[in-house]
Amino acid sequence: MMYAALGFLLLWLMFSLYYRFVPVLGVDHLQNETSADGDVLYVDVRDYQYVDGELPEGEVVPMPLAHLKRHYNTIEQKPIVVIAEDISAKNMSIRWLKRKGYKIQGYCLGKACSPRET
Repeated sequence: MMYAALGFLLLWLMFSLYYRFVPVLGVDHLQNETSADGDVLYVDVRDYQYVDGELPEGEVVPMPLAHLKRHYNTIEQKPIVVIAEDISAKNMSIRWLKRKGYKIQGYCLGKACSPRET
């Protein structure tokens, strides 16, 4: 009985670490929003206090990671670029959106998603 509980705990820990820290295959890191092709939708999964007006041009949906599981159905079915604060938020949001059928074109982290220079 002790080994079963220990095994379950170990499996849960491994899954949790995988879900947060192992990069999602097939999703490219975009240096800036000009790397995105065509008509994409930006989903900003950062908390509201981290967004300081530095958003890319185009359609941006502010959807913090904590709200993503409840309100993902309000996001249009377009190719998505995820804007995240850190690696674990990026991985969790991309995995959730892919599981719900969205096509993820890429991601960018933190301040790397600055507005275009015009």
